[in-house]
Amino acid sequence: MSRENLRSVFDALPFACVLLDTDLVIVQVSGVYATTMGMTREQLVGRHLFDAFPRSDAAEEAVRRGAVDPVVLVRASLQRVLDTGQPDPVPLQKYDLPDARSPTGFSERWWSFTTFPVTEPLTAAAAPALAPVRSGAQGSETAPVRVSGLLHLTEDVTDEVARRTGLPAGALQAVAEEVQRSTALLRGRTRELEADLYARAVQVQALTAARETAASRLAGLARTALALAEARSVQDLTDQISDQGLAALGCDGGAVAIFTPGDATTMDLTITDGFGEATQRDYARLPSDSPLPACVAATTGRTVLLHDAAASTGWGPEMGAVMASSGSQAFACLPLTAGGHRLGALVAGWRDPQVFDAEQVELLSAFAAQCAQVLDRLLVAEAERAAALAAAAAWETLQRSLLTAPPEPDHAQVVVRYRAAARAAQVGGDWYDAFIQPDGSSVLVIGDVIGHDTIAAAAMGQVRTMLRSVAAHTGEGPAAVLTATDRLLRTLMLETSATALVARLEQSPDERARGVSRVRWSSAGHLPPLLIDGHGAVTLLGAMGADLMLGVDPQTPRHESEVTVDRGSTLLLYTDGLVERRGESLEVGLERLRLAAEDLAAAGAGLDDLVDGLLVRLVDVQGERADDDVALIAVRLHRQDRPRPAEAGPRSLPEDVAADG
Repeated sequence: MSRENLRSVFDALPFACVLLDTDLVIVQVSGVYATTMGMTREQLVGRHLFDAFPRSDAAEEAVRRGAVDPVVLVRASLQRVLDTGQPDPVPLQKYDLPDARSPTGFSERWWSFTTFPVTEPLTAAAAPALAPVRSGAQGSETAPVRVSGLLHLTEDVTDEVARRTGLPAGALQAVAEEVQRSTALLRGRTRELEADLYARAVQVQALTAARETAASRLAGLARTALALAEARSVQDLTDQISDQGLAALGCDGGAVAIFTPGDATTMDLTITDGFGEATQRDYARLPSDSPLPACVAATTGRTVLLHDAAASTGWGPEMGAVMASSGSQAFACLPLTAGGHRLGALVAGWRDPQVFDAEQVELLSAFAAQCAQVLDRLLVAEAERAAALAAAAAWETLQRSLLTAPPEPDHAQVVVRYRAAARAAQVGGDWYDAFIQPDGSSVLVIGDVIGHDTIAAAAMGQVRTMLRSVAAHTGEGPAAVLTATDRLLRTLMLETSATALVARLEQSPDERARGVSRVRWSSAGHLPPLLIDGHGAVTLLGAMGADLMLGVDPQTPRHESEVTVDRGSTLLLYTDGLVERRGESLEVGLERLRLAAEDLAAAGAGLDDLVDGLLVRLVDVQGERADDDVALIAVRLHRQDRPRPAEAGPRSLPEDVAADG
């Protein structure tokens, strides 16, 4: 979770709470906690708990006299949670706070606190080494988890202790120590005092139990808030709210109602199992103008509280069916609003009547506010993703329309592929091309306009059209075609840069008789061609390197390379998305390409299978990490002393052009 998301979650918590890592370093605090401690968040976050709250001089002196060290007591409670993975309540503990206004530099304070574990599942490797964490009925087990942090809920009870004892806060510790020294004398007190003490103990036990229940509920909400901030989709969010958040509120069931994306006239509801299958089926989608309280809360922005069956029935006749199917009679429906926008409603239901006192309503409202903040972020993100997907799809469609089908001479099989980047926003400028020059020579082109946006995609179309027009009109060789294209970019004032490689397949009558062809190419900053001979040997043709890319200096001299190959060989041109990976050298990627091609060639892969196999092994395996588009063009030079093989498909050439490949 990002630091900003974590802070926003804790800002919305209506109670004093601190998140600690396993070394007891403060990760985040709620605003209430900082206020209670009289410190700022900046003074607390990043510090060790006991550095932020050192032992007072009076406590140091008391420890030297034999008193129990408060640091030891608090640390022991925290350690128990780390060791057992179970909450640890401490009903009453004295721990003084730094106070610049006090003559001693500290003010005496009494606290009640409960610490809860923040857990996460163990990895498969680590899980077998540890016993499962047990919970629920005796003998039941949950998946193994580890404690990754501590959620420390704190309540300042100094004034309450003083009120109950009738003593000022400053005298409480002295009294406590006196009580400890006089324990033996207490045995002789009268039965009346014993009865009074017993009654008070029962009262304290009841108060402690209530406080533990409340603290447990608050901790559950805090853990849910942390989970909400991790949500990556609206579905994740609604699942977290319905599965964890509503249960933490002590509800018997509930729902999250959200306006249907693109249709504000309806609402989609995610309903907990606690409301039953009938409710989940019958109320999964509602009209926004429905009189049901969830829709009213969502559309008007006001909270609806129905305390019991009478209040629910009084709301409207439609509530009878809701109570019957859900099994609940009391409901709280709170609007989900953020930034002035109404997003939906949070619904909580109970089988028993509810009072809905100020504390409960405040807790419900705070949780709804947290949900709304996360929901707003996710809705914005999903809208941006949808827009990016639509734009990328449009540009990809345009890009594919520019990448026309290649010609197919009699004995030269050409296969092309284009693969868009995994990320929708990554529109690229990669292209391939293949055409026949007037003299019948086959020309292959691969290129990549610098950039990953719509501007790069548009520039790709311009550069591709220029290059193929120059080559088709002039009939020049690869170096001359690149030089003319580079100068044309300058003449037309197109501010773009691109790498490109032009290869031409040539053959004299003598070469045809010997069963060989020549490949002549020139590279403008592009990656080397890959050659697979008829025996499966793989070579990267990079002997002369590459000249300057297009769009930098149109006067730069350009060179050509040439190699004679046997028929049955395969030539592959590709863009950098096939070989480059973040944090890795280009040489490593090229070697990975060479080995993959060698493996596929040894398996006897046809040309289509060869190209598709390279994409699977080098691109698809990366999944979402494949953040660049890929263009490929491959030609297999079949033997000319026999008919065109069936796997090469039908012959396809422009009219009035004779080309055998």
